[in-house]
Amino acid sequence: MFEIIKSDENGVALLAAVVIIFLLVTLVAVFLVLVNTKTTDYYNQLEYEKAISIAESGIADALWYLNNVSDTYTPPPGNSVFFDSGYYEITITHDIGDSKQIICYAYIPDTDNYRIKKGIKIYGDLLNNNASPIYDYALFSDTTITVDWSAARVFIYNGSLHSNHKVIFSNGDTKAVALRVSSVDTVSVINWTGLPYDSVAAYVNYVDTPIMDDTALQYYEDSAVIKYYGDSTITGVLTQDGIYFIGGNVNINCTIAAQCVIVSTSTITVTGNIRYQKPSRDSLGLVSFNDVIYNTDTDVFIDAAIYADSSFIINVQDTVTIFGNLAVKDVILLQPGAVLKIYYDRKLFSFSRNPAAYPEPDVFKITWVEIF
Repeated sequence: MFEIIKSDENGVALLAAVVIIFLLVTLVAVFLVLVNTKTTDYYNQLEYEKAISIAESGIADALWYLNNVSDTYTPPPGNSVFFDSGYYEITITHDIGDSKQIICYAYIPDTDNYRIKKGIKIYGDLLNNNASPIYDYALFSDTTITVDWSAARVFIYNGSLHSNHKVIFSNGDTKAVALRVSSVDTVSVINWTGLPYDSVAAYVNYVDTPIMDDTALQYYEDSAVIKYYGDSTITGVLTQDGIYFIGGNVNINCTIAAQCVIVSTSTITVTGNIRYQKPSRDSLGLVSFNDVIYNTDTDVFIDAAIYADSSFIINVQDTVTIFGNLAVKDVILLQPGAVLKIYYDRKLFSFSRNPAAYPEPDVFKITWVEIF
């Protein structure tokens, strides 16, 4: 009689099941740890980026204030600015000369119980203004300026007149220039009752004028926030800060609600008033690589610093009033009977706000250093 003996495989199967379950649990645990680590890393990185962004916002706030308002900084109340996810604090100390050290700390969520705190320190070195000194004058020309009141009248208020050649006054009966007249050559007064100016300086040093070459053209084009190639008409309200580069002629009659420069590679023709919406804030530079012309038969007001690399021309017997300044490379041509009035606007040419500066106006060149 034969007896079949069955092997006991239940124990082996149980052991295999336990091993498999152990491996699965281990894999799940490892996966959960990895997920948790990655999630933690993600949120840590997210909060780090938030803190850096908040700190950079504080730095940008301080730099904007220093470059656009004053060379000193008034921090916000409590020295803090709050965001949804945290806030920043700014401190500024003065180093040697115009150099400044700006430190901004960002806290998420707050100083008493922050999960992350980041600091950014920068050193700001004030660069020299490389803009031409022509903007120091209410009226400037690289050639002879002739003020002949028997033909057309010129008045300058709160500003000076300068020529890189000669200045000639003739046939007048009252003051024409409220401040100083200067010339690289002579200043002549012919048949004028009294003096046409407060003070005079002849044979002064030559004043450098902008070099409006391909390099300047490329600078304006590269720096422009708005570019248009072809003849253009500008009307309405301009609200975009920065440089408007027009590769062609420009006709302009508009309101300025920004700090901007309009550059034309050809001729700028003023067809009507150009006024600031908010004079304490707004500024305009008109830069022409050729002429700036006014030929509309009515009085006009222009809020702008104007530079023409050729001539400024008034073709009508009306009054043109400029709040800013006028600088030309060549001549100023006025129709007989025309009147030109210039009110020198010092706001435009104060700390880092020269609107038509070339190459760049005063800025704080910064070096970023992440503290921790």
